[in-house]
Amino acid sequence: MLVLNVVVLGFDFKTPVKAGENNGHELPQEFVVLGLSQSVSKIGEWHVQLPNISNEDKKYVLVGWVSKVNNQAPIQSAGGWLPEGSL
Repeated sequence: MLVLNVVVLGFDFKTPVKAGENNGHELPQEFVVLGLSQSVSKIGEWHVQLPNISNEDKKYVLVGWVSKVNNQAPIQSAGGWLPEGSL
């Protein structure tokens, strides 16, 4: 059996720090996994629902890879930038 893994990555995020020595600062994050969907198939056909994320003014990438059950090593992978406003 094979698993289709689909993630939406967000780029150029900033997280406000609310405590500690960096209180009041913003930490830049180059990319963040915003959601993950997975689907198992015996015949190589999958139906997955894209992760539900808020549509902020950010850059997003959709990445997918096929792996074996219980082994995340990619057999095949693909990804690309999503057009602005597509989420």
